[in-house]
Amino acid sequence: MFKKSLVLAGLCSVLALGQNANAQSIALADLQDLPSAVNAVDQKGEIKQDHWVYKTLENITKRVNKERFDINKPLTRDEAAIILVSIVREIEKGKIEINEAEKIQLNILRNEFKNEARCLQGRIAALESNNSQLEARVSKLEQAKPEVKDAWSHQFGEKFQLGGFAQARYTGNIRKSEYNAFGFPSDPSNFSLPNLRVGMSGKLHENLEYVTSFDLGNDVGGFANLIDAYVTSDIFENHKVQFGQARVPIGKEGMLNVDKLDFIDRSQIATQFSNFRDLGIKLTGDYGFINYDVGVYNGNLRNNADYNEDFTYGARVQFNPLSDSSEKGKLNIGGGYFIGRDGRAAAGNFVNTAPNGKTLSLFGSYKINKYEASAEFGRRDGYLQKGRNADGLVLSNSYYINDKTQVLARYDRFDPDTSAGNDRINRYVAGVNYYLAKHLKLMANLIHEQRKAQKDAQQFVVLTQYKF
Repeated sequence: MFKKSLVLAGLCSVLALGQNANAQSIALADLQDLPSAVNAVDQKGEIKQDHWVYKTLENITKRVNKERFDINKPLTRDEAAIILVSIVREIEKGKIEINEAEKIQLNILRNEFKNEARCLQGRIAALESNNSQLEARVSKLEQAKPEVKDAWSHQFGEKFQLGGFAQARYTGNIRKSEYNAFGFPSDPSNFSLPNLRVGMSGKLHENLEYVTSFDLGNDVGGFANLIDAYVTSDIFENHKVQFGQARVPIGKEGMLNVDKLDFIDRSQIATQFSNFRDLGIKLTGDYGFINYDVGVYNGNLRNNADYNEDFTYGARVQFNPLSDSSEKGKLNIGGGYFIGRDGRAAAGNFVNTAPNGKTLSLFGSYKINKYEASAEFGRRDGYLQKGRNADGLVLSNSYYINDKTQVLARYDRFDPDTSAGNDRINRYVAGVNYYLAKHLKLMANLIHEQRKAQKDAQQFVVLTQYKF
């Protein structure tokens, strides 16, 4: 026993000083008899953080991968074997250089973990064999007859997707307002299906994608109505060209599809100034720090024939000073400008007689962790009729209490005629969103509305949305 201890003590000296030694007959169990290795490996076979095996594997691995081990827990034998195999492969590729002491240590470990390593290598070989078979099948598909590939590309396209969403809503008038923003009697309490939308998308060519969608909900008349129909090409670096029927670039909220909204209803300026689609062409640029949209359109909104020679023009730019991964949060600042026919007047079947005007939009948002604040201002010169100007402001806040629950608050002001003194509308909205499942959301909003010419009104609105 004295001789064995002497030999082991000599070996430890060699490991520390980096000198040559014959390690083929030394096992990990022998090293555990040393004082420095007492209790380093427990009955479960775990290797603790203060053991030389742990430190050796960590030190060598850090030369290729800067990530550290999880210092809060020891290594299992299987984990140590995986790391050891990885290190040996990197050494064989010449990516890691080790000294003599480390060579001796790795020889000891290879002998100790040979059973685990042999099992691991067998699994890797099986995976590599399966991967080779998969690559061979993919190669055969790529070499398929051109007519087969062309037939697929001209039917639905590659990466074909079919989806949509459905919404069910209840609007309860706690205290009903007399008239809406257009001067018509306000709606009674009721149930409705605002949107039942189905869409599909795909890739017709390497640089050509398409999107189309239809809606059967109450908001579009309750029958099949074409919503989006456009193709997009990314043939230019950092740019996309879109042609067809799609949203006109003006503001912030008006650019969002209804299923992406945090509140049940859009703000008043988004509803009045920017929530519409038209047929035309748009150029989109994205450089990370800045992105922008510039478009030219018929000016007759969606699904309408064009009987005039006038075009409408929309442009929008957004600056992103902070990256998505910044610890300081995410900040967006931007604005939009639109010249052409009034979208709301055109929506009221006055397409060819709607007044030309100008719409200005300024917006900004800041998000950090679970909190987000946003603001948007809009102004329309020539709103509904020539010489009439309107503007509005919306301020919103939201916070995620947990992964499923979001609380919201919003101040929403709209003045449909800035020259009049008694038609301003102020809305205060408090809301909560609860995600019952990944694709199922329940929304509830309490709305208080103030108008100078009318009595205050309150509404309670509930909406359920399912995405498929």
